[in-house]
Amino acid sequence: MLEVLEPRNEGDVDAASQIEGRVVIEKGAVVKGSRIRGPVVIGSGSVIDHSYIVPYTSLGRNCTVEHSEMEHSVVLDGSSIIGIDRLTDSLIGRDVSVTRSEQKPALRTLVEVATLQGWSEIMYLAMDIRGVDKAPLPGADDA
Repeated sequence: MLEVLEPRNEGDVDAASQIEGRVVIEKGAVVKGSRIRGPVVIGSGSVIDHSYIVPYTSLGRNCTVEHSEMEHSVVLDGSSIIGIDRLTDSLIGRDVSVTRSEQKPALRTLVEVATLQGWSEIMYLAMDIRGVDKAPLPGADDA
């Protein structure tokens, strides 16, 4: 379907943004400081802020994309993508929030333990664990 898009802009695109190729920006959508390369569809009421959206991406209505890069993805109505370096080949459901996590990936932690780099930080975090599915809290081990 994206292959046969006729480009149209019914939204608000600022002068700092670049729109290239077959891009549909529906009424009420706002694009600020971003680059969009089609084919792409931006649903009504969506906001794209300082982001890079490349071909074969479709955003539903009332979505937010901030400081992120996306390609080959479908984002359903009401969802937000914030601070994601690269989202690719993804299907994001309705009213979902995808944000950057400060938690280190398990593999990186394993490498740090194996090399002793960052060991003290890991030990302090382990001491501050509060329980299953709860983030560490500084001083949680103090009784």
